[in-house]
Formats: sequence, structure tokens, C-alpha cells
Amino acid sequence: MVNMSTYLTVTIRDKNGEVTKHYHRRCHSFVKQMLQLLEVHHRGVGIANILDTSNTARTVVSSTNHFKIEGGIGIVTKGIVVGSGLAAEANTDYALQTLIAHGVGAGQLSYQAVSFTTTAIVGANVDFIITRVLTNGSGGNVSVNEIGLYCAADDSIGTTRYFCIIRDVLPSTDVIPNGGTYTVTLTERTTV
Repeated sequence: MVNMSTYLTVTIRDKNGEVTKHYHRRCHSFVKQMLQLLEVHHRGVGIANILDTSNTARTVVSSTNHFKIEGGIGIVTKGIVVGSGLAAEANTDYALQTLIAHGVGAGQLSYQAVSFTTTAIVGANVDFIITRVLTNGSGGNVSVNEIGLYCAADDSIGTTRYFCIIRDVLPSTDVIPNGGTYTVTLTERTTV
């Protein structure tokens, strides 16, 4: 039996680099857009009515700019993103409920560039790992309640649009202290 899953690992460090919280769990909330974009990719045809992160229905076509998640420093439209929303997950989620903005103002986090590993066989698994570090220079604590994965895809007129493919609400609030870091790792895994 082949199985595909995504695993979430979070590490919180204080301003001295000491780990204050660390956990690993299975993600459980691929949303509808994930399978719609996968269908576009596999079939090579356009699919209508895929909701982007602004809740606008788009027709997405197969292109070279498909499923791109390589968010750079400060980019919150692609890659691992975090939010403060508490609404329960739903298959129809199209974005985080309340995205935490990039910056050093109150309630903000500084998004570092998304990094990747090369796909590799690890025992009976094949893993592809996506990581993003966020730093807190806001002057106070910042609370995270939801984690998502955003990607880019081209619509039918060649404009790049952004889509949420994972949204997980955390079982408890993660508090990042001022001067601390928040490291989120998503492991895409298939198991034979």
C-alpha cells in the first residue's frame, strides 16, 4: 500500500537560542485546492473555479509556474505561512484565517526564505522536506495558531495566482518570545 502524508515539525527558540518547545505531528488538512492543482498538473488541462487566497475563483492551466512554493525573505504569498486564526479546518479553506504579516511591528514575524532538501529515500519512505524560519523582532510575544502552505500557479490568462494547499490549526497556541525564532518544517512523505 502506498501512502502520502505531510508531517509538521515546529521548534521554538528563545533569544538565547534555547529550545522552549518542540513537537512533531501529522498534518491532517490538505484542502480542496491541493487536489484541484494536482489534477491540473496530471491531466495537463485547465480547471475552473479554484479559489485563490483572496477567495476569487480562477481557471488554472498547466504551466511551468505550477505548485511553486519557493518564498523568499519577506514573501508571504508562497511557502510556509503562519497565522493567528482559530477557526476549525475545513476542506473549503482557501487561505489562513488570519495571516501574520512579515515585519517587526506588533504581532508580526520576519519570514526568512523557504529552504528545501533534495527528495531522498529514508528507509521505507521517500521524503521531501520544506523548512522556513520566522524571527520575532516585534518587541513582544507573537502567538501562532495556524500553519499553512501556499503555492503559485498560472491562471488561464498567464497571471500568477496564489493558492492555499494546506491549512492546519494547532492543538494549542505556540508563543514565540521577542527575539526568538519559530522554525516550521513540513515533510512530504510517501511510504511503500
